[in-house]
Amino acid sequence: PDGVTYNTLLDAAAKSGDLAAAEDWCRHMELAALSPEITSYNILLNLAAETGKTDAAEEWLARMRSSGARPDIFTFNAFVKMYVRAGDLR
Repeated sequence: PDGVTYNTLLDAAAKSGDLAAAEDWCRHMELAALSPEITSYNILLNLAAETGKTDAAEEWLARMRSSGARPDIFTFNAFVKMYVRAGDLR
């Protein structure tokens, strides 16, 4: 499998609302010597944000940054929506 395949699996897990499964697919990706890319991180960040798992979203953002991937507009939108839902951003 390549990165596109793993991102498809991440997206399927995200569409079912299963953060644990998405995180497992990310681990499989890394075990296959493939680095998550911005799309991979954004899928995980959006899922964590949509399910109210602020800590997980912040952890994925830290992992994204430490990997050298740069947050983009989709990353920032996920965080804005998450903080608005949580009442932490007005």
